Amino acid sequence: MRPIKLIVLLCVLLSNTALGLSHEVSLAGRWQFIPDNNLSLDQVRNMESAWQQSKWQAPNFGYDANPYWFRIRFKSGEVPEESWVFWIHNGLLSNVQFYVFQQGILTSKQAAGNNIPVSQ
Repeated sequence: MRPIKLIVLLCVLLSNTALGLSHEVSLAGRWQFIPDNNLSLDQVRNMESAWQQSKWQAPNFGYDANPYWFRIRFKSGEVPEESWVFWIHNGLLSNVQFYVFQQGILTSKQAAGNNIPVSQ
């Protein structure tokens, strides 16, 4: 199974909430997605017109083996600068790649899922 890929652009950021230390940010209605089709991170970042607005509160494609790119944009100051948690409410994902961009620069890359060792 190919991994689900996430692109999160802070100014641009999967599930229903991003949790800061002092507050919660609702992500409902803010999701955008692109079916993967073997796209690279750079290709996805340059496909502005291909992003589709999700009609769901949280993305739901059922049991689909095809990977998707997701993104959520945040306004400056909307997510705290200090530590925060991005909670994905799905225990069946085998590989999730999470990218954070600030002002067009990749500032964080994380991996999670059933096929990723806890040490990563």
